[in-house]
Amino acid sequence: MCRLGYSKKETVEQTPSITMKHLRKAGFLKGGIMSGRPKWGTIGMTVLIFEKDSRIDLHYRDTSWHSNGKSISTVSIPLISSPCRFGGLRWEFICQLEIEGKPCGRKVRAIYKVGVRFGCRLCQNLAYRSTQRTRQADRIIREAMERFYKEEQSEHP
Repeated sequence: MCRLGYSKKETVEQTPSITMKHLRKAGFLKGGIMSGRPKWGTIGMTVLIFEKDSRIDLHYRDTSWHSNGKSISTVSIPLISSPCRFGGLRWEFICQLEIEGKPCGRKVRAIYKVGVRFGCRLCQNLAYRSTQRTRQADRIIREAMERFYKEEQSEHP
């Protein structure tokens, strides 16, 4: 029996995330300082929107083995806005994870929490579930066709 949708990579859909859509709907992007919790609720968050320095501060309990779950960590993720074509602002996170010693710096609309790190989909090595299914389905079909052609060739030499 095949298991479509199985892969060694974690998926975006399985991973806790904070999106600009969530922040906008909750009213966090209007300006000033606001506090709250993301939809998965295990983290406190403070969103600071000012003219020059905008960021989101995430406060979470470090559950790694060396902290015994008692230390509270804070991560600041810068936010950047750019004007939209017909008015308003488009807000994005700036990924702060380091790749080969350099900060990523990508502008993204969603950040993901894997372990104790927050970052963009590419830095966190996440895949979309739909791409995994497609590749696996393609592989299964290709293998079935190869078996079929081998059987047909052996029957008609």
